[in-house]
Amino acid sequence: MSRLITFLTRTRGNPDTAQRFGITDFLAYGYLVLGVLIILIPVMWTFLSSLKPERAIDGFDTRLLPIAQIEEVVGDEGLKPIWELENEDGTVSQVIKMGPTRAMTDVATVEDTATVFQVPRDQLEPAEDIRVATENYLDPILKRNGQDNFTFGTYLFNSVFVTVVATLMTLLINAMAAFALSKYQFRGRLTFTLLIVATLLIPSSIILVSLFFVVWSFGIFGSLWGVIIPAAATPTGGIPAAPVHADYPRRAAGGRPHGCRQRMAHLLAHHHSTVAARPQCSGHPQRHLALERLPLADDRADL
Repeated sequence: MSRLITFLTRTRGNPDTAQRFGITDFLAYGYLVLGVLIILIPVMWTFLSSLKPERAIDGFDTRLLPIAQIEEVVGDEGLKPIWELENEDGTVSQVIKMGPTRAMTDVATVEDTATVFQVPRDQLEPAEDIRVATENYLDPILKRNGQDNFTFGTYLFNSVFVTVVATLMTLLINAMAAFALSKYQFRGRLTFTLLIVATLLIPSSIILVSLFFVVWSFGIFGSLWGVIIPAAATPTGGIPAAPVHADYPRRAAGGRPHGCRQRMAHLLAHHHSTVAARPQCSGHPQRHLALERLPLADDRADL
């Protein structure tokens, strides 16, 4: 834990002048904090909005807290929203509307709904209270209030399955591609690398129709695999993973290929935030025969 704290609090201040923070540190941490806020603020806004009742959402309430207008069952009128009316003597009365909202609106007090009188609509303020709208979550899960078609278990399984399987497939394919492009010299190596990088220049919307026909022809349209497989191999995962593989040596001091434990320790020590690659090996020298036959890249031969 102490090593993690030390890593997260590293600075590039000048030790000669006992400066812990330098201009580089302020710029780096400021950039990171800005990135965190850009990512988290929309997520937090969405979560807080999900706790608001439907009336607040429909009214475009921009307040952070789930503040909602109080609703009560008033006599024979049923469930009514409560409004506050300031009287001439400074007291506040709770009233309900007895008709449509007009310049002069018909209202009645909560205690006496039979006595109807008119007040200017600008004198009415909604009686509000902080209330968490738990029905936004409970109604779909418990299938209440017309939410019978919402199958929460199916949606949760689909989300978890697509996330886990797509992540594992992406890591596996990108790690193997990055390993080959960074460690071995073969004909067409540079061409393949440039082709992979060049795909970053093509917007995803350009290949949308072609991708649809490919998914349809393979018979995976309308299934979860139609979402997972097309995005399994991405240049944004393979290219950043190449320096990770290139950083650790392929052979130990005695000439024996590194085992899984040594490679994984080196990977974790030089881990980049963009991707985490796990070499597929067993640690036995004979199991590396297929890889040993491929020549090392010239610029990595001494590693």
